[in-house]
Amino acid sequence: MHQLVLQLIEPSVIDDPWTADVWLFSDKMVFIVSEQSLAMADIDAWVQEQLNANHSERLVDLIAFAPASRGHARLLTISKGQERYISDIAPTLMESFLAQPIEDIHFVTKVVDSNGVWVSAVDREYMVQLSQIVDMVTAVKKRLLLPQSLLYKRFDAEEFVSFMGTDYRFLNDHLFPIPHSFAAQSATAPSKVLDEDFLRQSLLDMKSWQGVNLFEREFAQQSSSQKFARFWKIGGFLSAVLLAGSCTWLHYEASVYQQQATFIENKANKAFLTLAPEEGRVVNLKRQIEGRLRSNESQEKVDDQDYSPYFVLKKIEQAKQDIKEQNELQLIAFRDGVYILEWAAADQDTLAKISKSFARFKLDAYLDQVVREDKLYVGSYRIQGML
Repeated sequence: MHQLVLQLIEPSVIDDPWTADVWLFSDKMVFIVSEQSLAMADIDAWVQEQLNANHSERLVDLIAFAPASRGHARLLTISKGQERYISDIAPTLMESFLAQPIEDIHFVTKVVDSNGVWVSAVDREYMVQLSQIVDMVTAVKKRLLLPQSLLYKRFDAEEFVSFMGTDYRFLNDHLFPIPHSFAAQSATAPSKVLDEDFLRQSLLDMKSWQGVNLFEREFAQQSSSQKFARFWKIGGFLSAVLLAGSCTWLHYEASVYQQQATFIENKANKAFLTLAPEEGRVVNLKRQIEGRLRSNESQEKVDDQDYSPYFVLKKIEQAKQDIKEQNELQLIAFRDGVYILEWAAADQDTLAKISKSFARFKLDAYLDQVVREDKLYVGSYRIQGML
């Protein structure tokens, strides 16, 4: 990825356009070309022209340097352990060095070592303006720095350094630019003039931009891939909203159908008990109706079956011996012409086998209901009979 470096130049007249000194490096940080005082609106076309001349693809990362005089850069001395939460306490530590409320200032911090942290501070309203200026340039990633962020390790005591056309001094842990008028009157010439090679090497040595990139927190810039991801996130969110709306509507329809089904079930139960009050209550309407139908069929047939107690007990014993799984007959009762059997088994499959065994031994019995008692299943069977 090619690297485009800008030194932003603020116009002396408010209505005049911003300009920038421009450096273009290859993807391997080899210097290609530079230009002085290029209008911000013309930079995209200039970059395109240079890349076409070098037969390179149109993808660049942008590193922009804010005007040094509009920021405050300082090396703070901290106590051991403070580096863990330096971003929270840096504004308070910087308050005595600034001439405006810290609430109006944007801070970024980079821990240098356990005793020192580099702080860059820029007015928030000015950061908004800088963000708009940088947005005029097309780039995959965008970073904004104070020039001082590359210089704080380059000074000896009482030393002047020139970088990108500006002279700097590092005094009492404060790294600041010197006005041209003062530099011209000073008898001391800059001890170091840092050129394009220094800029190139400094950018190569930058292992992490965190803490020097002013585009952090509320001023964070989105890369092209992040904007694309954000688009898909918004699309996913809208899809989720539509899905949630559909699910809510389906839930509402299911609720309406459930209410209708409950109403119909209650009406059917009442109708059944009106026709067969001797049932007492409805446990399983389908099974109870089937049982009543079988009972009526058996009464309509020629009464050649002897459902005497002896006959029923014999059939029950035969059915019991036919079942190999664990089971236990707990109750035999006779009420209103119906034998009632309560049979316990380890699972419901065994109760179903008991029903099949009754049918195999010609005993007209049906499973009325099944309840769970402790670890056993208890099935209630009914047999139409007579004494």
